[in-house]
Amino acid sequence: MFVLFVVGAIFCLFGGLFLLGNLYFKNHGKVLSGSVIGIERYISKGRKRSRSVMYRPLIEYHFNGKAIIFNTSIGT
Repeated sequence: MFVLFVVGAIFCLFGGLFLLGNLYFKNHGKVLSGSVIGIERYISKGRKRSRSVMYRPLIEYHFNGKAIIFNTSIGT
């Protein structure tokens, strides 16, 4: 019974931390407009030495007068 209480308390603590982070982001985050300027092709190395071709977008946005190009780490 004690173990369940400790594990539950740990999950509640991490959930509270994620909630605080989300609320901070919602209150202090800035909305920026951007556009997809291209698609990047790359080779993903998976388990058991398998490789597959993946694609991810290249996004450009402007912040403080500078053009910033951003690519995600998630592809399809």
